[in-house]
Amino acid sequence: MKRRFQLKLGFPVVLLVVFCVSMAAVSTSRAAPLPLNRTLLILYDSKVSADPTATMAHRFLELPFNHKGYQFHFHDVRTGLPQLEQGEYAAILTWFRQPLEDSKSYFTWAINASERGYRFLIIGDIGLSNTLESFYLANEFVGHLGIKLMPRYHAGPLSADYEIIDKELTGFERPLPTLLPSFEHVTAGDAATEVHLSARFNIGSDWYTSALYTSHPGGVFIQSGFAFYYDEYLNLSKWIIDPFALVDLLMDDAEFPIPDTTTLAGRRIFFSHVDGDGWNNVSLIDRFRDQGTIAAEIMLKELVEPYPDLPVTVGLVTGDLDPEIGGAKVAGKIARELYAKDQVELASHTHTHPFYWSFFKKYDRKREEGKIDENKRLKDDKAPERLVSRVIPVMKPQTGREHYSEFIAGGAGEMPRAYMRHPFDLNREIPQSLKLVESLAPEGRKAKIVLWSGDTSPFESAVKATRDAGVENLNGGDTRLDLMNPSLLYVSPISRTVGNQRQIYTAASNENTYTENWTGYHYAFANLKATVKNTGAPRRVKPYNLYYHMFAVERESTLKSLKSHLDDARYGEYIPITASHYAKIADAFFDVSLTPLGKFKWLVENHHELSTFRFDDADNITIDWDESQSVIGQTRANGSLYILVDPAKPTAVIALKPTRPKETPPPAPYLDNARWEISSVEPLRSCGLSFSAEGFGKGDMLWKGLAPGDYTIRATPVRGSIWEHHVSVADEGVLKLSIDAEAQHGATVSITCETGADTTE
Repeated sequence: MKRRFQLKLGFPVVLLVVFCVSMAAVSTSRAAPLPLNRTLLILYDSKVSADPTATMAHRFLELPFNHKGYQFHFHDVRTGLPQLEQGEYAAILTWFRQPLEDSKSYFTWAINASERGYRFLIIGDIGLSNTLESFYLANEFVGHLGIKLMPRYHAGPLSADYEIIDKELTGFERPLPTLLPSFEHVTAGDAATEVHLSARFNIGSDWYTSALYTSHPGGVFIQSGFAFYYDEYLNLSKWIIDPFALVDLLMDDAEFPIPDTTTLAGRRIFFSHVDGDGWNNVSLIDRFRDQGTIAAEIMLKELVEPYPDLPVTVGLVTGDLDPEIGGAKVAGKIARELYAKDQVELASHTHTHPFYWSFFKKYDRKREEGKIDENKRLKDDKAPERLVSRVIPVMKPQTGREHYSEFIAGGAGEMPRAYMRHPFDLNREIPQSLKLVESLAPEGRKAKIVLWSGDTSPFESAVKATRDAGVENLNGGDTRLDLMNPSLLYVSPISRTVGNQRQIYTAASNENTYTENWTGYHYAFANLKATVKNTGAPRRVKPYNLYYHMFAVERESTLKSLKSHLDDARYGEYIPITASHYAKIADAFFDVSLTPLGKFKWLVENHHELSTFRFDDADNITIDWDESQSVIGQTRANGSLYILVDPAKPTAVIALKPTRPKETPPPAPYLDNARWEISSVEPLRSCGLSFSAEGFGKGDMLWKGLAPGDYTIRATPVRGSIWEHHVSVADEGVLKLSIDAEAQHGATVSITCETGADTTE
């Protein structure tokens, strides 16, 4: 089914193209090439799915489309159907779960959209209501997709079997169900329709064939029950259809440089972030408990100070150090020590730690006061400890925690937030909380990100408050891919749409889901290793994200697993970056502009912090260095080609060519991979190159394409001592370095020829 890097033009079409090109040459002017359209329109019904987050499209399909370079724009059909501009979207997608109330208006709109050239992907219910008029309109619409709806229905599971099975599309994570679920009777409508899956069924003595998967120039159709399988006994789902092949089928194997959020400088990204929950909790570990050591101090001594080469973003609940609402000043002492460490990035985990963000979308203080009264009754009745915050033995009564205990809630009850003494104030939660965090750090250091608290489902104005404050935002998603969550259906997309705002998801779940909210399995966070492995191969869909709460260090088994993950990150081939850096890369995915400049050549603009572009199934292609601009390297993994553009250059040109048995050397050395981010790469006039670098720990890196000979490597950090080293490059032209210099605040590096190397300019 896949036809990688091949022209898909038949002979008559070629003649037409030649004619059109010839006619265009006569014209005195030509239209400028347009950027590729990477946005799909997703229609949903808010009566069934309250918002985009609850849709099947977001939960299941957005990840594979993101991985292929596409983004979703959601539209609620109950707000009216959109007025479409020509070519406004790359395609239109629906995954309705029941008939639409106004299916007549929808099908009339969809017919018009199809006639204007829009391709559709329809999964599940097409929105057909139970009227004859709707049936005729629906058939007129799906006729553009090359299918026809018949007035028959197979109730299943008996008296049916498969007829056509496209094995490239089916059996992705589990085989087709042996006992077929119910399905509609759908037939191919014209000769251009390709049936990828069909089934025979009988009604009485008559046998019929129904199409279950189809593709056509007008779009793709997938019947409900055949996209994925849900096991109601295990409460687990798995893909039946290959979702990545489905994207290719809909988008006609479109080829372009895919903006990639998993990789930087040729290496898989590693980032770590910590929610400040439990900052003041006294450890349950014997060697710390007797001394009254709080979680934040253990985290500092055990997980931060021993790992100066691994950045970590620490989000403080600023209410935890505010005695006026029940916090404790002792939290500030450890915060200052933590935030003084160079590898620690400042972050806010809000001020009062909302548990349920929807409660505050239309905030009602009287309703909250009712919850406060309920909280007080629970405590007076000696409610289970899980419903209230654990009082810290080292605190004195005058800290205010005991005095304001009725305004303080733990995270497992029905209370809307942790600190409720004052009315909710979004300004206090976001910008003021960020400023309070900054006041605890050395002068000049800035808080760069908000880590969402509680259910991590902020409303639109809350997300906007982070953007207005000039910081990134992160959390939510809860990606897992392991034995307990054995499907890509449990891997989140890059982000969540919140009105006109975007919330960036984490790349992995935290320890709460592994320990079932700390009801047991305290050792289970070690199983994050499975998710890291499975989201890295056979395709790299997520970076390595170590995400946990401060209270995770209260138990020895979880503390050990955290150290194990940090060791993996330290010694594995990763590039460690801050959480805000990752969030900026994720944000940039949606802004990248790609304009075709010819066959296998693209102009890249607005890539911002994102500097990696990917081609899949790319063993037979490589960079055309003569035609490319601002491209500094390439590397390969899982059959994909990762192209590295210069982060310091606002635009780039990526050009490809077929690989050949004996390639000519590139015109300049290029980067294969590095533990530091590399930018501003320039050839030296005599021989060699220079570049800027920034990163944590030693500068491990691999360069290729150098002329054989002797070289001097000099690294000049913004802070710290100059590092110099002499190396020899063999005939293969490969240079492997480990620069032992401080680059967290930036460094310039030169690789200069000494003798033997070709010094021709």
